[in-house]
Amino acid sequence: MTIEKIYQPSREIYEKYILENKPFIITGIVENWKCYQIWKPEYLLNKVGDSKIPVRELGYEVGEWLGKTTEISFKEFLESWIRERDNLSLNQPQLQQPKYYLASIPVYKYLKELENDYEVPEIPKEQDKSANLWVGSKGQVTHLHHDWSTGDPGMDGLHAIISGRKLFKLYDPELNIECFKRKSEWGLFHQALVDVENPDYEKYPEFRKAVGIDVVLEQGEMLFIPKLWWHYVRTLEHSISLNFWFQHMGSEYLKLTKHWGLVQEYIQTVYTMNISKERMHSLLLYFGSFNKSYPLTADIVQDYLSNPIKFISQPKFISSFSNAINNPNVKDKDLAQKFKKEIIEKVTEWVENKRLSLSNIQ
Repeated sequence: MTIEKIYQPSREIYEKYILENKPFIITGIVENWKCYQIWKPEYLLNKVGDSKIPVRELGYEVGEWLGKTTEISFKEFLESWIRERDNLSLNQPQLQQPKYYLASIPVYKYLKELENDYEVPEIPKEQDKSANLWVGSKGQVTHLHHDWSTGDPGMDGLHAIISGRKLFKLYDPELNIECFKRKSEWGLFHQALVDVENPDYEKYPEFRKAVGIDVVLEQGEMLFIPKLWWHYVRTLEHSISLNFWFQHMGSEYLKLTKHWGLVQEYIQTVYTMNISKERMHSLLLYFGSFNKSYPLTADIVQDYLSNPIKFISQPKFISSFSNAINNPNVKDKDLAQKFKKEIIEKVTEWVENKRLSLSNIQ
């Protein structure tokens, strides 16, 4: 599969690629944003240097795939980033190791002064979606994952490079069923364990079957990443990027067809998850129907740990697969409710089949 480049695509072109669930590169847009010309270190330091931001501090094994979260000033981060960039010309590797990674912070929340420097693309703008800022050093990696959260179970996305270059390795979920072993902790199920650039085939033999596409995204280009596509990103040179997530009912419906295999993988991973008593307790408070009349006790928590079918049978967990329709700006409310009904029925059927298979084993 080749990735097409399209100059200033129309709304109809965006819709076509969203519905076909195919990536493509957009040109002729980013270069017209103010930030493309003015986001130089001096401007950024003057504009938002004193702002406190969350960054990922690298070199810590804390279970976080991008590093330990810490808060520093934007000035401290950017000065560190500039030093690393300038030291690349020196033959001193110890001076080139990045200390921080600014990864996916909402501009509206932390750096609001920069919001007028770019244009939110049409579809995310209709949904009141804002941009997320990424500032990374050469060689930094975001490991293989697909975009997913409980509140937004799968998103379409646009990734725009303001300066620098990045390598994207993209994997169509329909062609890569059971090719990526997932992490087993709650909140990390959308992340794969394999290092796609240095795979350990003894630990992850299933990766031999993976079919991917390599894309080098250049400065001024924007990549459409379709909903539920796996992607791995390596920064090829010091880069500043913006990404925009959004929802689309057409791509949501693909969960019932083209991407049902991935949804099944996800449910199975939840069923077999590695979870502590404390974490299960907090999840049951969120997904369950416990109250003063029916309190959550330690015995109940243990029962759910011992019988994971009970956890995935909870109505709120099952309905969470339709949470994307909760955006108040979803246009077609009737279609959204139809999708919610169908995905709940399909997930419920999977859970009931799982329950039946367990009873047959017993």
